Amino acid sequence: MSATLTRPGCERAAVIRTPERICRLELAALPNAVRYARLHTADTLRAWGLAALDEPARLVVSELVTHAVTHAAPPPARPVVVLMLVLIGDRLGIEVWGGDRTLPGRLYAGPTDQHGQGLALVEELAVRWNYTHPPRGGTTVWCELAIPPPRQREERPSPRILEKGHRR
Repeated sequence: MSATLTRPGCERAAVIRTPERICRLELAALPNAVRYARLHTADTLRAWGLAALDEPARLVVSELVTHAVTHAAPPPARPVVVLMLVLIGDRLGIEVWGGDRTLPGRLYAGPTDQHGQGLALVEELAVRWNYTHPPRGGTTVWCELAIPPPRQREERPSPRILEKGHRR
């Protein structure tokens, strides 16, 4: 049986089913958090049998965690960012919480600009995205990626389990 939850604070309330799987990672809001969040995402998706979402999910996670780290409180505070991966039906939810209330905003960057292309990338890859200000403070930016049907999934074996002498 599936209960429904309503995500508060959205322009259009998103009604979601009870999550089938949830994975949470809390990281110090340091530049290397982005790398660890990407690795965690890849490992989690492989464990869930969703290797086909590896590249788009890691790109989105990179952008959202970078935003949270960039807007984290400066030292001596010890800010954290929280990454949540949530499997709900045919969607992968990605949520990143940071303690700052800075709203994500889309910048119109040129093709050679180093910054300002993150939300454009999220908009391109995600079915939908938004942000909330949870009661505990800070900002949660979330998005949903569509999970391809089983026949379109490209299952990639982990490099660790390939037989010796075989290359991909």
